Amino acid sequence: MATLFSRTKGRVVRLRLRNEPGVTSKLRRVVDRVARASGLAADATFDLKLAATEALTNAVKGPPEDHVVDVAIEGAHRAVDVEVTNSGRFRPEFGVESELEAQAERGRGVPLMLALVDEVEFASVRGRTRVRLRRVSA
Repeated sequence: MATLFSRTKGRVVRLRLRNEPGVTSKLRRVVDRVARASGLAADATFDLKLAATEALTNAVKGPPEDHVVDVAIEGAHRAVDVEVTNSGRFRPEFGVESELEAQAERGRGVPLMLALVDEVEFASVRGRTRVRLRRVSA
C-alpha cells in the first residue's frame, strides 16, 4: 500500500507515494476531499484530479519500486494546488515521436495538464523535479 503521511495545517495534506497498485486512486480521493473542503466546483475538481493523476503517473513511471514521490495538496477558498515532487529528471513529451508511441498514447500528459488547470509550473532543482498545478473555481 502507498505510504501516506497526512500532515494537516489548514487544508494541506502531504503524501509520500510509491509506484504501487491503487496509488492514483488514493491521490484522487485526497484531492477530492481537499477540493470539497475548499469549495472547488465539481467540474474544476474533476479536471484537477485528472491533471494530478497525469503528474503522478509521470513521476512514478520507470524508476525502481523504492522510488518515492512527494505530493502536497493545499486548499484555499475555491482553489486547490497540487504539487508533485520526485527525484527524476523532467523530460517534457509535448509531441508524438513515432507511430508506436502514438499507439501507446505517450506524450499527452503535459498537454492535458496545461488544458485542464489554470496554472502549471515545472521546475527542476538539485536533481528533483516539481510539477505544481492550480485549479480555481470560476
